[in-house]
Amino acid sequence: MIRLPISPSSAESYAQCPRRYALEHYDTPSTFQEPLHTGNALHRTFKHWVDEKTRTGTWLELAEISSVLSSYLRDFDTNKPRPNRTELEFLHGNWLEDGIYKLESFMRNVQNLIDTATVIDTERWVKLDLLDTNHTVRATGKVDLIIQVGTEIWIIDFKTGKVKNALEHSYPLALYTATARLEYPDNVVRTFEAYLEPYQLLEYNTEHLESDLEALANITQTAFVDSVFPMHPSGLCAWCEFYAICHQYLN
Repeated sequence: MIRLPISPSSAESYAQCPRRYALEHYDTPSTFQEPLHTGNALHRTFKHWVDEKTRTGTWLELAEISSVLSSYLRDFDTNKPRPNRTELEFLHGNWLEDGIYKLESFMRNVQNLIDTATVIDTERWVKLDLLDTNHTVRATGKVDLIIQVGTEIWIIDFKTGKVKNALEHSYPLALYTATARLEYPDNVVRTFEAYLEPYQLLEYNTEHLESDLEALANITQTAFVDSVFPMHPSGLCAWCEFYAICHQYLN
């Protein structure tokens, strides 16, 4: 039986701190998430920028990129909370200024990289079934950028948060590496996190690939049930202090 797909990023957040994950995802009032909104706008801008280069052969100027980013910053999911009109105008100006500041040096570095490579795809959804046929965990994720550099396939995951000092373990990058190896068996696959400001490209250590995939599968089996958190009894119950508002106890 294949469970509902699990996000490696969600599993990674849970592994880092189960309590924080519970507080962020369980019975939390629905509020506007500024980092999520601005991060999504930046990711959509990356895709537009690279896709335009692939389509036309030329790079958009910074002023054009600013206009693209501005439009994405004003594009809200109708099913999610958003700031009121007055607050939005103030926030939009700050978001745009900060976003362009982050993008400038990043675009120069990534532009130089892409100019020496062949773009294969942007924003590609991938999936991988883990474990045996009776207890399969399906991991899914979205790859930001796939390029070919010489004979190597490079997978790049854009990051809008704080720069890490090093990159060793990563459930999302383990998923991207494994699926790329299946798709490009004759090529060396390298996987990276790319940070905006300051620009930094950190490479995933593939020596941890098997252990990261195993950990992802185990977390999914023990902490997530059909990827609904935590509507059903699971390994979370061993530590959870929220039983008083738990759906299982209330029902």
